[in-house]
Amino acid sequence: MVMEKVKERMRRITSALLCVLLAAVTVLGCIFGVQHGEIEVSAAEIQTGGNAFDGTSVNEDLQGLDLSGYTFNATLDPQVIYFMEYCYGEDVIDCVNYGLYVYVYNPAKLTFSDRAGANTLNMAVEYNAEGKPDGYANVPLRICGQSTGTLEGLIWKFRVMDEGNEILSNARALERQTGERRYDVAGIQLWTAGEANGESYDIIPLPEDYVFAMTYFYSGYSKGFSDSSMEESTLDFRTEDLTTVPLDLRHGFYRPEGTNGDDYTQDSLASVYFAVPNDLIEEYGELYAVHFTFLEAVTDWMFVTGNSDVYNELLGYAGQDITGKDLQYGFGAGREENRVDAGLWEVVFEYGYNQILTGFGTNAYISRTDLTNLKYIFPVDGGMDETDSADDYVLQWEVIQEYMEQYSAGKSDLIFGRYAPELFSWVADEVTDKELSAEDEFHLTGITFDNWWNEIWGIETETPYTMPAIQEVTSCQSAAQVEAAYYLDESCYDDFKEYYDANSNDGTVYVFHFAQSEYYAMEAYNLDNDVTGLFDSYEMDSNARLLKETVYLNFDIIDVSMKKGETITVLGVVANPIDVIPNGTPAVETTSDAWRDWAEEFMKLVLSILGIIGGIAIIALLWGPITTLLGLLLKLICMPFKAISKAVKNRKDKKK
Repeated sequence: MVMEKVKERMRRITSALLCVLLAAVTVLGCIFGVQHGEIEVSAAEIQTGGNAFDGTSVNEDLQGLDLSGYTFNATLDPQVIYFMEYCYGEDVIDCVNYGLYVYVYNPAKLTFSDRAGANTLNMAVEYNAEGKPDGYANVPLRICGQSTGTLEGLIWKFRVMDEGNEILSNARALERQTGERRYDVAGIQLWTAGEANGESYDIIPLPEDYVFAMTYFYSGYSKGFSDSSMEESTLDFRTEDLTTVPLDLRHGFYRPEGTNGDDYTQDSLASVYFAVPNDLIEEYGELYAVHFTFLEAVTDWMFVTGNSDVYNELLGYAGQDITGKDLQYGFGAGREENRVDAGLWEVVFEYGYNQILTGFGTNAYISRTDLTNLKYIFPVDGGMDETDSADDYVLQWEVIQEYMEQYSAGKSDLIFGRYAPELFSWVADEVTDKELSAEDEFHLTGITFDNWWNEIWGIETETPYTMPAIQEVTSCQSAAQVEAAYYLDESCYDDFKEYYDANSNDGTVYVFHFAQSEYYAMEAYNLDNDVTGLFDSYEMDSNARLLKETVYLNFDIIDVSMKKGETITVLGVVANPIDVIPNGTPAVETTSDAWRDWAEEFMKLVLSILGIIGGIAIIALLWGPITTLLGLLLKLICMPFKAISKAVKNRKDKKK
C-alpha cells in the first residue's frame, strides 16, 4: 500500500515536471537555434557530449512546482522523483544534444561522490526481439547540480552518461519496432563522499542501491525536432511498473582440505548467497543465470601472531619501511629446511621480517624473501600468549575489512574512495563484468596425506571437487552438512544459518559461486633479536601465521535470468554492493609449541637438580675448611660466654 502511494506520487510529480521541462526543452531549442534542418552546435560540444541543460540550475528546472514537501529528514533514503528524456530528434543529426536526466530527492542531505563512475543507474541496455529487457548495466551518472536556497542540497540533478550511444541506439531501434522509445530502470546506486548534512566522517561506506522499478515510454518529439512537431510539440510519455529483484547479498568462501599442489597454497572459491522472493520464482521460474561485476585484488601479506610482545612492537611499524631500524622482534614464515653449511647450522625461511641473519653461537636464520614493510598485523583475538592459539585461529573477514578501513582513513587516492592502494599486492586494471549460469562449474583440488605412514613416505592423495555456479539451498542442518553440500566453509555457518532461517520461508536461498583463486598461508616463527641467555632461543614460538588472499571489491549483481520451461526472463536487480573478503583460515601444516613449554619446565627441573648436585659437590670438596671455619666460628661465639662464666666463678671464690 505504501509503495503504491509512493508510485502514484511519483506519477503526479512526473506529469507536473514534464509540463515544466518540456517548456524548457522548447526554449533551450530556440536559444541554440535547434530547428529542423538547421543545427547550430559547436564541434567541441558534439565531441564532449555536453549540452546546455547540464548547466541549468535545479531551482530553475523546477520553478513553478510546489516543493514545500521536500524537507530535511535524516531517517529517509534518497528517492528518484523524475526521469527525463531531453532533445530526442527524428533524425540522428537532431540528437546531438540528446540526454537522459534524473532528479533525486535527498532528504538526509547526503553529499554524493563526484568520482567518475561512483553513481550509477541500473537500466536495461539490451532488448530481445519482443522489445523487452534482455540485459542491464550500471550506467554512470554525472552530477549536474543540486538545489539551493531553502532547498539547499535536497534535490540533486544527474545526467545519464550514454558514453557509447548504446541507450540512444536502443531507443531508436525500439521506436522503429514499437513506435515508442523505452527506458527500463531497476534502481539508482549512489555513493556518498564522506559527508552527511555538513558533518564529515573518515570511512566512506559502500554505495546504496535504491529501488526505482519503473519503465518510461516516450513518443513524439519536442517542437522543432521532427517534421510533425515543427509547429508544436508532440512529445508524450507513459509509465509502467517494472518488476525487479531485491537481493540482500552476503558472502562466503570454501577451501578444500590440503594444498592444491603448491607449497602453502590452497584453491579458494568465492561465493555470495541471497534469497529470491518465492512469488517471483512462481511467476518466472527458477534462478538460471546471474550477471555481476567486481574489482579483483590480492591483498599484501597479513601477519597474525599470538605473542603479545611481538604484536605490540610490530604494530607500531605497520605501513613503515623498517630498513635500518632497530626492532627487537621479527618473524620467519614458511620454514623450508634446517641445514649445515660450512659448519654453521642454518634455518631457512621462505619469508622473513626483521629476522636474525646470524644467530647465537653457530645458528643462522635466513629468508629467501625479506619483508620490510608490513601493512597488516593482527593479534589472535582471545588467545594471546596461549600455546598454539594461532594454529587454529580463523581471522574473520569483518576484522580484516575494519582494519583496511581504519588503515585507509585520512589517506588520498583510495580505491573506490575506500581502500589505500598499498594494502594490495595486485589490483586488476578494470572491473570484471561477467555472467554465469546454472550450467557453469568450478573445479578445485585438495592434496592431503591419508595417514601418518603416507606422510612419512610422501604418498599424497589428490581429491577433486566440482560444484555448479548456482546451488539452491534446501536444508541447513549443521556446519559440516552445509560445507559438504553447498561448499561454504564451516566458519561461515553461523551467519549462513541465521540468514537461511530468516529468509527461507518467503524466499528461496541460493548460493552463487562466482570466482576461484589461490589462498596462501604458512606458519610463522616469532623471533627475538635480543636473546643473550645460554639456554634462550631466537625462536620464541611458532604461534603465528603469514597469509595472503584474493578479495572482490564492490561486488554487485546487475540482473538475473529466471527460467520457466524454455522461457528465460531477465530481471534487473536492486542490491547494495558488498566487498567479498574471505576469512583468513589456518595454514595446512602447523607445528605445536607444546614441546617448548615442556622443554622449558624440563630445563628448569634440570637446572634445579644440577644446582642441588653442584651445591653438594662444593660442600664435599670444601668440607675440611668448612669444619675448621665452623669450629673457629663456634669458638668465637662461645668466647664471651666463657669469659662471663669465668668472671662469675672468680667472684664466688673471693666471697668464700
